[in-house]
Amino acid sequence: MLLGSGTATADHGGSHPGATFFARLSDNPSIPGHDKVRSRGRGRVELEGDSDGTELHFELHVANLEGGAFAAHIHGEGRADGPIWVTLYEGEPINDEKLTGTIRDDDVDKSVGTVRNLIWNELVEGNGVVNVHTKFESGGEIAGIVRPRPVGGWIAV
Repeated sequence: MLLGSGTATADHGGSHPGATFFARLSDNPSIPGHDKVRSRGRGRVELEGDSDGTELHFELHVANLEGGAFAAHIHGEGRADGPIWVTLYEGEPINDEKLTGTIRDDDVDKSVGTVRNLIWNELVEGNGVVNVHTKFESGGEIAGIVRPRPVGGWIAV
């Protein structure tokens, strides 16, 4: 399944060394802008940058949603209701799915600029929140803060 807006394409596998990030998605009320939702839904997002920071490959997993997901975004300002920086998915409602894609500069909101800026100026600082919008909760049923992935005791950035 293809994700993202603009030129996003399905990931064809292979190694993509670079910065790596993850987010655990739930109804966690401690995430700013996501404090009134109750859901059994769960998910995760894994993001991995290429070596020159021009592409960010992702996998989005969602399950047990109360309503099918019709959109998933990376929101800014550390808030689930912050400005949309990247659209990971928009389409027919889905549930219990694994989606993959690639984020390129054309997919990143102009306020952020480039994939490189998204990685090094925003995601590394914990300013990105993945929010999954569903028929049950159009403002976002599950969300999670994007964090650098620790590798062998070190942060992989």
